[in-house]
Amino acid sequence: MVFSSVVFLSAFLPAALGLSWLLRRHLKAQNGLLLALSLAFYAWGEGRYVALLALSAFGNAWLGRKAYEGKRWPGVAAAVLNVGVLAYFKYAGPLMKALGSGWTGPALPLGISFFTFQGLAYVLDAGRRETAPGTLLEGSLSICLFPQLVAGPIVRWREIAPAMAKREITWDGMARGFRRLIAGLSKKVLLADTLGKVADAAFTCPDPQRDAGLAWLGAAAFCLQLYLDFSGYSDMAVGLGRMLGFSFPENFDHPFRSASLREFWRRWHISLGRWFRDQVYIPLGGSRGGAGRTALNLLLVFALTGLWHGAGLTFLLWGLWNGLLVVLERSNALRFSAWPRAAARLATLLAVLLGFILFRADSLAAAGTYFLSLFGSASGAALRLALTPDAVLALLAAVPVSLGFRRRVPEAVLNAACLALLALCLLRLTASGYHPFLYFRF
Repeated sequence: MVFSSVVFLSAFLPAALGLSWLLRRHLKAQNGLLLALSLAFYAWGEGRYVALLALSAFGNAWLGRKAYEGKRWPGVAAAVLNVGVLAYFKYAGPLMKALGSGWTGPALPLGISFFTFQGLAYVLDAGRRETAPGTLLEGSLSICLFPQLVAGPIVRWREIAPAMAKREITWDGMARGFRRLIAGLSKKVLLADTLGKVADAAFTCPDPQRDAGLAWLGAAAFCLQLYLDFSGYSDMAVGLGRMLGFSFPENFDHPFRSASLREFWRRWHISLGRWFRDQVYIPLGGSRGGAGRTALNLLLVFALTGLWHGAGLTFLLWGLWNGLLVVLERSNALRFSAWPRAAARLATLLAVLLGFILFRADSLAAAGTYFLSLFGSASGAALRLALTPDAVLALLAAVPVSLGFRRRVPEAVLNAACLALLALCLLRLTASGYHPFLYFRF
């Protein structure tokens, strides 16, 4: 089940909100209900792996309690188990294929990169005694709570612990959460899915037919698609959490406004960057070991970030590309900050766009031919075919939405706009079929 589905919007969500409202004065019962609903939500789309999710959530919750007692072995066990599960499902198949084996590996469970990282952070944070872990029920629920289960944000226990102990479901929270939910749904259904067709047309176009115009359009469309798709999911997760009385951390802060790569990565997928900072970069020594050691630590973190997204060489190189640019910025070898703000923003966007070509390409060879297309001829024929009226409208709307241009409007107008957008989204969903979120495959 996905948030952008008629079943979720018309059946699962109203049932979850209604039952939670009825149990609003009985927090423990409500937590049990949400845990059951979260497992049912996952089972709807990934029934064969629901037991894996349940064992992961319960196991990490139990290990977190043991780690808080001062024992070291729970942290080691959590690292081995979570990283081992992630490695088996995500990397064993590609590795065996590279070695010439006919085994392609197991099917990838939805959201495995998210719930393993969240479970591991729960145990490691408990071992550092940052916050006392919750009960087994609370810890398990924090790991597999359905709004952020399959595509984040990666919520840390200290951020959700107060709401596990005390929270309120209010009409005001429902209204604010609903508006955030519809904003994210609209990003996904009305903009990201439309731009995805443009990106697909460019990246799947035979190399001789892809001219420079289509190549640049496709790269820009994919950048916008990925941002609107993922930030749209994060908006929906934050909105759903608010409707249920939780306050989830923001996952994006308009990254395309950035004037440097360092600023971009502070604004993009914030919860993942924070996870790698706290669990990898700082334990490695962070920036305390001199310029060379800092550069090495940064490259390692960005390489792992790339591999977290996928096992292919393109993901690794995408991570290293961004890591190298950040290292160059830190050493002042690349000084976007010294440029005029507008020029620095354009240069950052160009660097991000070129990197995302690696992210999107099916292989290193495909990425290479796509890069060549960027600097080839530009007849305009293929570009005109891709620029359908829907695509033009989506591009015109996506730019201000991505940059965060907004005006203060009365709440009544916001509510009316949300209802209109919901109607448009439902019409698009019933007409266009199933469009999963991009990050469900990571």
